[in-house]
Order: sequence, then C-alpha cells, then structure tokens
Amino acid sequence: MLVLVQWPLVLNPGYFSHDELEWWARADVAAWTQLPWVPWIDLSAFQYRPLTFNLWLMLAWCYASTPYAMHLAVVGIGSANALLLGRCVEATGASHRSGIVAAFVFVLTPYAAYTHGWTATLADLLVVAAALLSLQLVQRMNGTSARLDTLRGALVVALTGVALLSKESAVALPAFLLLGLWRHPRRSRALAAIALSAALVAIYLALRLHVVLATPHDGGAYAWSIGNIPRRLFEYLLFPFTPPLLEVGPTLHKGAGRLIAAATCVAVLLAALARAGWRWPLAWLAQVSALLTPVLILGQSYGQYAYFASVAAVGVVAAAWRRLHSPARAAIGIVAAVAIAHAVAIQWRMREVGVAQDHFYADLVVRLAVTPGAVAVASADPADRWMVERFLSGVTSYRGVPIGARVRPADAVGDARLIMQADGHLLAAEKQAAPVPPI
Repeated sequence: MLVLVQWPLVLNPGYFSHDELEWWARADVAAWTQLPWVPWIDLSAFQYRPLTFNLWLMLAWCYASTPYAMHLAVVGIGSANALLLGRCVEATGASHRSGIVAAFVFVLTPYAAYTHGWTATLADLLVVAAALLSLQLVQRMNGTSARLDTLRGALVVALTGVALLSKESAVALPAFLLLGLWRHPRRSRALAAIALSAALVAIYLALRLHVVLATPHDGGAYAWSIGNIPRRLFEYLLFPFTPPLLEVGPTLHKGAGRLIAAATCVAVLLAALARAGWRWPLAWLAQVSALLTPVLILGQSYGQYAYFASVAAVGVVAAAWRRLHSPARAAIGIVAAVAIAHAVAIQWRMREVGVAQDHFYADLVVRLAVTPGAVAVASADPADRWMVERFLSGVTSYRGVPIGARVRPADAVGDARLIMQADGHLLAAEKQAAPVPPI
C-alpha cells in the first residue's frame, strides 16, 4: 500500500535531473566488472560516499535503461524506511495503528515525495535506513541479556559507519538516536551505544572536516556560511506548507500571505503538541533542527536535505498522539492535510518532469543523428529553462550517443537550433511552436 500511494513516482518514464543521466553514462558498460568503481578509502574526496556511489553504479547498470524499475527500487527503499519508522513509533508505546499511520504520513510528506521521486537521492535513503535500524536497536536494549545488548550496541556503531559511508549528513545520526532514550528501561546501556556512535562520528569529522568545509572553487550549492542558518531553517520549516512548490529554494520569495499561512501551520502544529506537555514541541523543534544542522550552513536548500528531519517530525507527532485530545488531533490533521496535498502535487510534478526528460532525449538523439556540429537548446517558455539546464549539465552520453561535447543550453532562444516545448519535445528553431503557459 505504501508503494501504491506513491504510484505517480513509480510510473515515471524518465528522470528528474542530470545526476541520474551522468551515472547511467558511467554505468553504460557491457559487464558489471567493467564499472568504474569508486575507491573506498579516498578520504580526500569532497563527496566521500563510496557505499552510495558503488551501489548507484550497480543500480544504474541493472535498471537505468528502464526508469520504471529504477523508480520502483527507490520508492521501495523509501517505503521500507517508512515501515521502520512505524516500528520505532510503536516502540515508544504508541499503538500499531499509530505506527501504520506514521508510515503513510511520512511517505506523503513533501520532502519524502521529492526524495523518493528523484533517484539521485539514494544517499539520503541509505542514511535514514541506517538511522532507523540503529534507533530500533537502541530501543530494544531492555537489559534482559547483557551480551545481547552489547551486540546491539556494536551493530549501532556498525550502522553509523554504514551511514557515514553513504553521506556526510550522517554526522547527525547520534542526535537522532537520543529519541531512543524516551522511557528507556536501561538508559545507561543506550547512552553507551549512542556515545560510541558519536565517537565514530567524531573520528570521521577529525579526518574529513577540513575537506567537507572546503568550499568548491565554483561555489554553488556547497558554498557555506554561518549566516545562512536562519534563512535555511525558515525555508525548511515553511516549505511543507507552501503548496504546490517543487523546490525549497524559492519559499521565502513567495507572497506575505502564503508565508503567514505556512508559519501559522507550524505554529498550530507546535501548539497542538503542547497539549501533550511542554516538552513535546521543544523535542520536535530540537530534533528537526538537529537533523538539519549539517545543511543549514549551505548556500542553497534542497528537498532531500530535509528527508532525515522529516522522519523525526512525523515520529515525534505520532509518539505524542495518544496523549492528545480531539481538538489537538483535529488541528494536527488539518496541518497534515496541507502537507499531504503539497506532497501529491510534488509527486505529479516530478512525473511531469520525467516525461519531459524522456521526450527531450528521445528527440535529441534523433536530431543529433541528422544535425552536424554543436547544438544549442533553449526552452520555448523561459520558465522551463531550468529543465534544459538540468537535463544537460555534466551528461557525457545518452544510450551511447555523445552529448557533452555537442549539446549545451542556449543563452537565448535566438541562439538556439532546437527549442524544447513544455512537454519536452524538441522542434527546430524555425519551426518552434508558440510559447506554452507554465504547467
């Protein structure tokens, strides 16, 4: 059922951005033994994600030419994360129904819809899977067997290592595990496991922090500043309640009315949680902020960056649910409905972009076969320029056809030889259709 409510993401014939196409090009070899494996011990790499990248190569080699299968694999991993979340919620004393509802609400949050719909977010899926498995292990340290609890603690440390091999955001994992201390029968043992997880993170940071904080020469998304923190935090908190936005970045550029409405949703959620006790809204804010900490300093915000925080956001509310009375539950239900409507809009928009990408490259391959020299591509509607740029950036080849050396986004429509229509199809510049209003 979790997969069914995400069916628009599975029924996507294409991809969202250049990342998937770049890795597909790398994986376009005859045998898996020929794949360009990523080194496991190159700690100097700016993006040290060997587990993610090598697994991605394997998935791309197996499924990239069949986008439906690739999307099903990613949605399947995301759905497994949702089930793990439900189990963790139940371990707090919540009912089985609350755990199931939490799983469904999680996959229908805007951040999960965005992350599950973009197959390039495999790293975030893996970090969350490791975090939720670790949380379950911490919750199960019940003291009945010291040997078994020691084994569970060792597995928590191992899963922390798995997460760190997946993405840098895993440094927030020990903070997430603090949720496992809620009404824990053996807090000392749980704290010991969390401390060992934090020690591994500290070692990782000692080895990698100078690389992680080195701003790339081209700046961009990874340029960072402490001054970015307030803006990023407000963007991530308000975005779920600003439908039908696809990206987080433009959130604070929207009208005052929409921002006030979004802020009201956050305030209502916190006020409703406070009916269960003053600690609940503080716990919600503390966990969401802690899990966002690694990305709040960055120069740009993206939906997948808040995927981990969404786990805590949904989990804390689900754990508090049985302590709430009808008015507070109704208020949270209204707020959740806004976020779910936003998620559904994102699901369909992700599919529309995937359809456009599929049309774009199907036409591009045909055009390149009969068009000599370099080709510049523009969008008929300036609002769709971002799609042309994301479809082409860094893509070296597509199904064996060279792309990078021959195709580039045009600076203006007048400079283009090909014009992308709203549905992704390409027309020769002299035959372009009239501009189509944005979808």
